[in-house]
Amino acid sequence: EGPVAASVAGKGVLLVPRVPVPPELAFPRGLAAGLLTANALGLLVADVQALADQLDLEAEKDYLARESFANPAKALALRVADRVPLLWGLDPVAVAVGEHAAHAFAAHAALVCDVEDYRQALARPALRRVAQSNGVERDIFADPDDSAGGVATRVLLLSVRTGPAAEAARYQAEEFLPGADLIAPAEEIEADEIVRAAVLALRFELAAVYLGLAAGSIGGAGRYEPASA
Repeated sequence: EGPVAASVAGKGVLLVPRVPVPPELAFPRGLAAGLLTANALGLLVADVQALADQLDLEAEKDYLARESFANPAKALALRVADRVPLLWGLDPVAVAVGEHAAHAFAAHAALVCDVEDYRQALARPALRRVAQSNGVERDIFADPDDSAGGVATRVLLLSVRTGPAAEAARYQAEEFLPGADLIAPAEEIEADEIVRAAVLALRFELAAVYLGLAAGSIGGAGRYEPASA
């Protein structure tokens, strides 16, 4: 539908997904279509097959039956549970992934996030103070209302790009926010920037689904409701 379909004028081929998914989980399909279009236009060179393989591997790691210590999505969900996630990117691609992650958290878990380039984030004094005070582990017996501003946060520093500039940004951010969690897919997989970004986006999506299942915002606790409802 829309101008793209109209421009094809009946000459295109509609490829129906073998596994139907609701729109809020159609990110890989949309990304693949965009990359194939960019490849055809000569805007970039992306290995869509390698992307599919890495996303399959990530989905296997995040499978429901796997425990949290071996399941990156479950571990991520546990890190942000009962907190306000501050998704601060160390590079422009990471910021874009953070924006997608915030959409996923809102769509599945009714969880509101802050997304920003970490330099811009630190320019907001009040939020910076909360992040620096709440980013470290606290006494498990402490009253959450005693936290700065009464808000428990979790700073996640997202890093997708590699190289000297990325390392410098990472060092600076970790110095300002020693209690923050760094999420850098380059430490786990050998792949190009596009694949690393897509893997991280999928992990956030599945973490949001786990949080939604736990909170009952997806069908309710112990109840099944079609995702398309």
